Amino acid sequence: MRAVKGLVIKDLLQLRDFRYPLLFWTVVLAGASSAWDKLQFLPLLMAFGFGMVVLFSFTFDEVSGAERYIACLPVSRREIVLSKYVLALASSAVGSVAGVLLGLALQWFKHGTITHIDRWLGLILVGVFLMAVMNALQIPCIYKGGATQGRILVFVLLAGAVLVGWGLQHLASALGADLMKSLEAMFNRHWFLMFLVLTALLYGVSFRIACRIYGRKDI
Repeated sequence: MRAVKGLVIKDLLQLRDFRYPLLFWTVVLAGASSAWDKLQFLPLLMAFGFGMVVLFSFTFDEVSGAERYIACLPVSRREIVLSKYVLALASSAVGSVAGVLLGLALQWFKHGTITHIDRWLGLILVGVFLMAVMNALQIPCIYKGGATQGRILVFVLLAGAVLVGWGLQHLASALGADLMKSLEAMFNRHWFLMFLVLTALLYGVSFRIACRIYGRKDI
């Protein structure tokens, strides 16, 4: 695990200039969510924004030629792949938690009170799970076709997620249902467990596929 930790730190140091776009992204999302009174979407959007870190780490490795240098180090290819998944999970979790904390702060600032704590806590897990779906698809694709293909896939997935969310919102409105209240009803310990299991399953299967692809790749 020491090798994996070192590779994650390498990626974070390599991406230190990304903190400024990330800060800008956070301000824009917070302002838009507050203006439209949709603070509950902030943890999900923040999870996506922070989760993009892993994609940029692949891009930096590709541009700088770091992949060949790392291959000369006493680390296995499995550890190299694992470091990307650790970075992906950690960054999306940090983004989701940051989104919840920022959302609670904005809710207190706007309304002078904090409500629906269980909903906010549930959104942390939902944000991590949604990014797990995206990362489980994009990381093997990046190892197969490169960072450019991964970026294209991210934008396609983002457009699809926006369309699905928009469609569900309008469908719920047409049926006279409150989508967020329906989601809140699912936030009990059984659904928490299901989200955890599905997240672990997605990353586990994707990790095995990525290891197989990267193991056969010529560097």
